[in-house]
This record gives sequence, structure tokens and C-alpha cells, in this order.
Amino acid sequence: MKQLSLIFLILASLNLSAQFSIAPQITINYSNFEVDYFGDFLREPEQKKFFPSFGLRLNYVFNRVLVSTDFNINLKNEFNLIHDDLEYDPPIFAKVSSKDINFSTSYNLIDNLFVGTGIKFLSYTNIQTKRGIYVERFLYTNYYAMLSASYIIKNISMELSISRYLSVIGKSDDKAFNELIRASEIFSLKVGYNISFNKRDSKG
Repeated sequence: MKQLSLIFLILASLNLSAQFSIAPQITINYSNFEVDYFGDFLREPEQKKFFPSFGLRLNYVFNRVLVSTDFNINLKNEFNLIHDDLEYDPPIFAKVSSKDINFSTSYNLIDNLFVGTGIKFLSYTNIQTKRGIYVERFLYTNYYAMLSASYIIKNISMELSISRYLSVIGKSDDKAFNELIRASEIFSLKVGYNISFNKRDSKG
């Protein structure tokens, strides 16, 4: 997040006549999560989920190009990880607290519509699995390629995006798993309110 914010400060300093804004936003996400835990013993390795998130977006608009980055915190989701190694073994519940960072560049096609591509980093900061008194926590990061369409009118911004899973960065802290929970695709609808710091200079 600090690195992306620094990029925006540099861009703003290069051209103060461009439009630079910050936007609090709320997001509704939908995804088909795939849970990789206990190998092939899972009874339901795929679970479809809706989950909201809250975040902050930075926008930099110059001519017809929009560069955006946003940071979001996703609410906890609970996964019922039922496995079949024992007939009467109780289910394991996994609570996920995660954050995501997005970076995208798009182009103004018509009026206030911007279309572009980017990358999504999904960092699972607290994955807790529990069965009885047995608790484990994991930390790792997935990343995704992203296609997005943004519509900005006055101070309201809306973005519809689809993110496709690419790979995982690193491993969990204390396990050999390359990944524990991932989403093959994530559909997101973001709505934000732009607060501009500077406007384009008027001419004439």
C-alpha cells in the first residue's frame, strides 16, 4: 500500500494540472472459492461466496488515462471444511480475514466510461481453522489479473471488474501448502465518492 501511494504522489507532482482524488468505497464481491486443505479428503472443496469489503481508492486522471489503486478490507467469511477421513469426524470451520490491493490503468472510451486492465493482490492476513481446541493460522498472498470498467460522473465512481486467479506469492507461515484458500474468479462491484485535491486548469 505504501509503495502504491508513493507512485500516486510522484504522478501528482509531475503534472499538477491533472485530476487527483481519493474515494472511500464499498464493494460487493462474488466468487467461487476453492479450498485446498487435507488434500482430497474435502467433501466440498468449492464454495460460492458473496462478501462485502470497505476501502479507499486513489485516482489520477490525465487527459483520457485513469490510473487507480485501492486498498480494501474484506469482512470475515466462514468456510465449513468437512473432510471424509473419518466417518464421524466433526467439520472444521475456517474464518478468513483478508485484505486486497488493486492497481489498474484504463482509458476513457466514451464520455465518463473508462476500460482497462490491472492486477489484484489478495493477502489473507488471518486464516483460522479450528476443530475443538485445535487452531492454526496462515498467512500468504494470491494475485490475479484484472479487467475493469469504471464509470465516473461528478463525484460518484462505479467500477465493475473481473479478476482471474494467476498464482500464489510465497507459502503459508508454518505449513508446506502453496495455497490454502483461493478464488478462481472474483467479480466485484465498487461504488465510491471522489474527493478531489486538484482540478484541471481552465484554459482561455
